[in-house]
Amino acid sequence: MNEIVRTGPSNSQYNYIPDPFAPGSVAVGAPLLMRAVEDVSNKTQTPIEIPLMSAIATASAVAQGLIDVEKPLGGVSPSSLYCWGAGESGIRKTSATSPYIRVFQDLQEYLSEEYKERRFVYETENEIHKIKVKEAKKKIQKLAANGRPSKEAEDDLARLKKEEPPEPKKPQFIHEALTSASFSSALRSGCPFHLIYSTEGESVLKSGILSDIKKWNSFWSGETVRESTIAHGDVEHKGVRVALLIWVQPDVIHKYLEENDVKMRGSGMMSRWLYTHPDGNHGSRFANHFEPNQEGLRAFNDRIGDLASQNFSDYFNRSKKERDVWGFDEEASEYLVRVYNETEFETRDGGRFGRVRDHASKLQDNVCRLASIIQLIEEGVGPISYTSAWAAVQIVYYFSDHYRRDFTPPSQEEKDAEALRQWLYHKVYCRGFRYVRKKYAMQYGPNAIRKEERMGKALLQARQENSADWFNEGGVQSIDCMPDRTFDWAKYQVDIFYPEQVNVVPDVSYNNPIGNRIDPDTFSL
Repeated sequence: MNEIVRTGPSNSQYNYIPDPFAPGSVAVGAPLLMRAVEDVSNKTQTPIEIPLMSAIATASAVAQGLIDVEKPLGGVSPSSLYCWGAGESGIRKTSATSPYIRVFQDLQEYLSEEYKERRFVYETENEIHKIKVKEAKKKIQKLAANGRPSKEAEDDLARLKKEEPPEPKKPQFIHEALTSASFSSALRSGCPFHLIYSTEGESVLKSGILSDIKKWNSFWSGETVRESTIAHGDVEHKGVRVALLIWVQPDVIHKYLEENDVKMRGSGMMSRWLYTHPDGNHGSRFANHFEPNQEGLRAFNDRIGDLASQNFSDYFNRSKKERDVWGFDEEASEYLVRVYNETEFETRDGGRFGRVRDHASKLQDNVCRLASIIQLIEEGVGPISYTSAWAAVQIVYYFSDHYRRDFTPPSQEEKDAEALRQWLYHKVYCRGFRYVRKKYAMQYGPNAIRKEERMGKALLQARQENSADWFNEGGVQSIDCMPDRTFDWAKYQVDIFYPEQVNVVPDVSYNNPIGNRIDPDTFSL
C-alpha cells in the first residue's frame, strides 16, 4: 500500500481513515485544488474549510455533466455532491465563495448573449420555414381540388416538417434565488446539469424547494425524476444532475432541523450531505499591504471554465454522448475497500460512527464522488488513482467529524472527556505541566469524574480523541496532556516528582488548545 496513507500522526488509532479532526495533507493528492483554496483563504482571511467546500461544489457542478463513478464495491453513482456549510455571521462566506461562482456567472452571461443571437437566427429560419410549409400545404390543396395526384407534394411537406429548425436552448444551469416553480421551469429547459447555491441559505430553506425529499434523493442517486404539473402534465427528467452549495448560519439550520428533523433524517437526506462548520477566526484577521498570490485560483478557475465549456458544447450541439464512467485503479480500489471495512467496524455500539450509522453508510459514496472530481480536475483522465482516493478520504472524513459534532448529541463519556480536557488545559498545561498524576486529577479534577469508573471512561474517550492519554510508569499512574508528542522522559520526571521546578510558562508548541479543530500544517499547507 502506498506510503502516503501513513501521512499524519504515527500513533494514529486507525489504519486507513484519518483520526477525528486530523486529516493528512490533502495538497499531496489534490495540488491544483488546494492551491486555489489556499489563495482564497489567504486573500479573504476565512477559515480554510469555506473556500474548500466552495471549490469542491463548483468542481462537482462541472464534473457531474461529464462523468459518473463506478464504486469499488459495485454500482455507479453521479459525481454530484450536496455541499452544506454552517458559518457565523461575518465569517465571510460570500467573499470566500464568489471567486469560484464568478466563473459560472461569467459563463452564463456569455451564453445568454450567445442565446440571443441563436434566438434571432432561429426566429428568422423559423419564419422562412413556416412560409415553405404554408406553400407546400397550398400546393397539396390545389392539386387535390383539381383531382391531380399530390404524392410528391406530400413528400415535400413531410420533409419540411422534419427540417423544422430546432429552438435554441436557454442556458439555466446556475441558480441562486430559486423557488420550486422556477427550478421546475429550469429543468424543463433541458439542461442536464445544475448548481444551486446560496450564501444566505435561510431563503432556500424557507422557499420550500427542498421539501420534496424523494426528488432530491433521486437526483443524488442519478435516477429519473418525475413531476406532475397542471400546465405541463407529467414530465420526466432523465439523466439530470444537480449539485448543491448552501451556506447557512448555525442557528438557522438547527431551527430548520428542529421543525423538519423526522423528514430530513428519516429520509436519509441529511446523511448525503458533505457538511462543514468551521470555527470562526474573528479577532485574528488583521489588515496589511500584502497582496496574496492568486495564481492557484486562476489556474483552478481556468480548468473549471474549460470543463464547463465541454459540458455546454455537448448541450448546445444536442449531442447524445453518454457520460464517461470512471472506475478506480487496483491500488485505489484496495484502499477504499479497507476504508469501507474500517468505517463499518466503527459503526458498532460505542464506535466512532455508532450513533450516525445512516451518515456512515453514505461516506463511501461521497468519497468515490469526490475522488472522481479530484481526478478530473487534477489529471483529466481515468481511472481514478490512489492519490485522488486518498485525498478524498481525508476531506470527506474531516467534514464527517463536523457532521458528527453538530448533529450527534454527545455521550456521557464524551462530555466527561471534554470536561477533563478543559481541566487539563486550564489547570495543568497553562501552569507549565505536560504530565500529571491520575491521583491528582481524581482529587482536584472536575467533580463529576472523580469516581474511578467515570474517570476511567473519560480517559478512554480522551485516548480515542487523542486529546489525552494515561499510562503506568513504575507504579505511578499518570496522564499525558500531549499524547501526539513523543514521550519526554526528562519532562515526565520533573512534572511528576519535582513539580515545584516546573516553569509556569506553557510550551508554545502544545497543539491542543481549547477550540482547536485542525492543524493547518498537516491539513493543507
